[in-house]
Amino acid sequence: MAKSIADNTDLRLKTVLHVLTEGVWSGDSLNAGEVLAEATARVPFGDHEAALLSGGIPRGHKTLTSATAKLVKAGWLVKGRSGWIITDDGMRATVAFPDADSFAAALDAGTPVPADVAVPAAPAVKPA
Repeated sequence: MAKSIADNTDLRLKTVLHVLTEGVWSGDSLNAGEVLAEATARVPFGDHEAALLSGGIPRGHKTLTSATAKLVKAGWLVKGRSGWIITDDGMRATVAFPDADSFAAALDAGTPVPADVAVPAAPAVKPA
């Protein structure tokens, strides 16, 4: 797990894109709540993030929902009434920025995805 709340949030943002990409590959259409739930299941809240705010929502959930605006601003995610849709650039970003640090740096700096990075057509095969 990442060391700080900001690191955890960046890792969850990357996970949001991974979950949406997996949905494209499988043909599953996930709503925003399902995407966020999966991201927080894969990168659980720390004690401070799990604390409930006055509205009964965990602090980390509120932080993550607000932070998804960065993905929209980068052009990697489109939020619509019918749900969230990952863009081709969003899928390419999961490949171009493979670790949480490079992903966060690219997102914060507004670094575009390099043009030579292909849209992933299937999950990367991990060596055994």
